[in-house]
Amino acid sequence: MQFFVRWRVDNATLAKFTPEQIEKLYANMLKMVKEDLHYGSFSAFGQFGNGRDGYLISNLKDVTDLAAVMTKYRPIVTWKIRPVLDIDESFVVIQEAGATVKLD
Repeated sequence: MQFFVRWRVDNATLAKFTPEQIEKLYANMLKMVKEDLHYGSFSAFGQFGNGRDGYLISNLKDVTDLAAVMTKYRPIVTWKIRPVLDIDESFVVIQEAGATVKLD
């Protein structure tokens, strides 16, 4: 299974910190991301140009495993996890949908 995760920095939480603390939080977050990339929890990570949100791709076996990994990024990051179908899975879905549709 593959998952697309849209992450976002929680501005309300960051407002409680000084700029120096925010820099340290970001640095620590990026260190954790590097570890998750190294150990395979994430296969891709990106940050959008606004510096406040981005995405990641994970190939963990299920959403429970991914949610467990993502929990360490709280409280500064929130996220939405979406399963992604690869081309073969998409083809199966289309075939199954086509088998149930009757065109008269």
